[in-house]
Amino acid sequence: MFKKFRKKPIEIVAFQFTKEMRKDLISLGKNPNENPIDVKIPNIPDADTQWNWHTGQLYIQTSEGQMDVNVGDWIVKEPFDKVRKYYPVKNEIFIQTYDAVL
Repeated sequence: MFKKFRKKPIEIVAFQFTKEMRKDLISLGKNPNENPIDVKIPNIPDADTQWNWHTGQLYIQTSEGQMDVNVGDWIVKEPFDKVRKYYPVKNEIFIQTYDAVL
């Protein structure tokens, strides 16, 4: 028999990947010898992120493998992992799941 459960409230740290951030990655120029290239995102310098010149796609390495990060997605720091891990969340899901903590 099914029982009802409520997700425990936890505070997270996150930021949204914006068009301006994407423009900054594009402005790095193309390097035909390297694709994708490792990049450091200012908000998460310890994250394993890569930028693909050909597709204009940002990738982030998560505990579940490499995932795409699109403009508008939120990058969330995993709250339970002692090693800093991050994962992307679509804006629509983020809005439904999280409230800002003031």
